[in-house]
Amino acid sequence: MFTPYLNYPKLLFRNIMKRILPLMLAFGLCATFTYGQLNPELDLTKVQSELLTELTESPNASHQVYVVLADQVDVLSLSADLYERNATRHERAVEVITTLQAKANATQGPLLSYLNSLPGVQPSSIQPFWIVNTIYLNASQDAIAEISKRTDVEIIEATPVFSAAESIPATPLSPLAPMSVGGHEPGHDQINAPALWALGYTGIGTKGLVLDTGIDFPHPALTRNFAGNFFPISQSWFDPVGGTTIPEDCESHGTHVTGIVSGLDRLTKDTIGVAFNSLWMGAPITLTGCPPSNSSASALQWALNPDGNVATTSDMPDVVNNSWGGPGGCVDVTVNAINALEAAGVGVITSAGNDGPGVSTVSRPGKSNFTLVNAFAVGAVNVNNNIGGFSSRGPTDCTGGDPLNIKPEVVAPGVNIRSCIPGGLYNSFSGTSQASPITAGAFLLLREAFSVPTGEEIKMALYMSAVDLGAPGEDNNYGRGIIDLLGAYNYLIGQGFT
Repeated sequence: MFTPYLNYPKLLFRNIMKRILPLMLAFGLCATFTYGQLNPELDLTKVQSELLTELTESPNASHQVYVVLADQVDVLSLSADLYERNATRHERAVEVITTLQAKANATQGPLLSYLNSLPGVQPSSIQPFWIVNTIYLNASQDAIAEISKRTDVEIIEATPVFSAAESIPATPLSPLAPMSVGGHEPGHDQINAPALWALGYTGIGTKGLVLDTGIDFPHPALTRNFAGNFFPISQSWFDPVGGTTIPEDCESHGTHVTGIVSGLDRLTKDTIGVAFNSLWMGAPITLTGCPPSNSSASALQWALNPDGNVATTSDMPDVVNNSWGGPGGCVDVTVNAINALEAAGVGVITSAGNDGPGVSTVSRPGKSNFTLVNAFAVGAVNVNNNIGGFSSRGPTDCTGGDPLNIKPEVVAPGVNIRSCIPGGLYNSFSGTSQASPITAGAFLLLREAFSVPTGEEIKMALYMSAVDLGAPGEDNNYGRGIIDLLGAYNYLIGQGFT
């Protein structure tokens, strides 16, 4: 039986600050912060460093924050327990969602009542979450200071700032590049996708969720693969940013990413997607070029229960692709929400980031490392399997030790990757934003072939079967190597899956 290699890092900021803050103040090491502008009632041990910077730079502004409750479900332990009980994917999802919702319902009431009457809090902004036991709100510094005094509050975080793993245009725009009319892309051969296609696996019956800038629904390579053609729109498209009910893209990044997962123009047979018969779901989140909002937590919570019915799990995506990231720590609301999805059996794939070639440049959330594969960061290689100069490298600065600290987990094609962009056009881009959806598409082919494994088990197959590149063994440029679909397929058979 598969047993995840678990590590249980805790949220250490509060204890660390209690120990080092007096020393920092004594020796004048806090010059970057003007502490005279801070409310003296503020408990600095409960304020995330990014929020502390915000409060210092804009002491009179209203701040978008997550108030994280001290009483949390340990989803890593819950997941390990579900493996021990050999729970099915359906049983996992039901128990994880039920447990998370019960915790929020049992603990948030007093804090919600307090926040609704606290001066400096905008009542209309208050939004409770259950995927992580937290409450989002807009609040003044004085209100945040009062909230920080409460014993039921663990930490107060700034709303994270994420951006797309910026893609680099490689060719001029063209209505249809002839290189893959009636064929497929070079990257498909690099990961051995045709071997799975030859076995009959093309993504039928699977769903991939793309959290990005949105998706251009009318594009001929995407319009027929939208899950909303077959299921309720509310279970296929969720817009926490603008409230749209029909998929659209506020930029072009999300459209390009989605095409790489499941794109196929059925009239020309132009195959750009790895899992070209899979269905796509979408949720635009706050990225470069899109309106700001509290979106990442909203989208991740929706992904865990799109129809709002705990008893049904077929509405959930099989894989979630995150071609975005940003600076920050190892543990926060977004990271813990991803852990909840993983515990429920969903596979989550992230781009490593485009800040290479320097060391320790892998971005959040891909830098997290609770298990070998839970924050599955993907680096980018070119057609010759050489690492892209832009591809972010490890090791992560999160605790854990090797092999947990080695990043990325794997690499995939991410240089000059052709896919669709809004307006019925196509273009080639480079970035780990392209390598991540190639891996998500590979995940969906394996999901079609194997219905029983969890998302973590399928990612472990991709990880363990990757073809080594660069220096011998796992390293901080290529991780385990480039993904190999046939190798992963055979690995799962070797693990006893049928």
